[in-house]
Amino acid sequence: MKSEGGGAQLKAVKAIVAAVFLLGRVPAAGQHMDLALSAEHIGQPCATSGKVPQPLSKLPPPRPEREDQLKGDPQKSLALWMQITELRIKHKKRWSAWEKGFQQVPPRDPHNPSKGCADRLHKTSLIYAELAGIHEQYAGDLKALETRGADMELVVLTTAAADLAQRTSDACKKFSAALASHSDDQAAKAEARLKKLLKARAELRTAFDLLRVKLSRKYDLHFPTLESMRKKAS
Repeated sequence: MKSEGGGAQLKAVKAIVAAVFLLGRVPAAGQHMDLALSAEHIGQPCATSGKVPQPLSKLPPPRPEREDQLKGDPQKSLALWMQITELRIKHKKRWSAWEKGFQQVPPRDPHNPSKGCADRLHKTSLIYAELAGIHEQYAGDLKALETRGADMELVVLTTAAADLAQRTSDACKKFSAALASHSDDQAAKAEARLKKLLKARAELRTAFDLLRVKLSRKYDLHFPTLESMRKKAS
């Protein structure tokens, strides 16, 4: 609209250009409507608003930063970190012991690949069944940790670690069953799924390393590395 006499007021519109749409009925509260009002109806409130100065003290307090919302008790966060790291060390020891089981699997004869195939599949199936149990135990240990009051980012990462361990356990069980049934197709699918989960395990390890640095700065406390705690334990 054009302004009159160089002023900033809008030209009043006499007719109401409004549309009332009935969007639906609410049995208990009546009808829900959208209304459009003309400048004539809102001009008076706009003209009188903003003339009385308001002190800043009447403003609501600022919303807490997301960083503050995720913050937990420093000592509880450190205690949870220590427990998680101890479980990770224990899990790594079980993993290393598990890998030695492949030494019991006879190598494939390049001149006669089918020779001893059933025995290799059987022993490999047992090995991955054992790995399933290792991951299931790890998942259970993580889920049993007391997380109340600890840093929320650490709690979320712990939950993700427990979930990944459980899914890895399930994948190991499927791979073991496929090997035991001599199903090449199912074994190939299960092995591909297991490789993806093991890759995610490496990415999770990096996430723990990055979070350790962040927690140390956030709480001004020393959150030890997995390597330092492993050396101390040995």
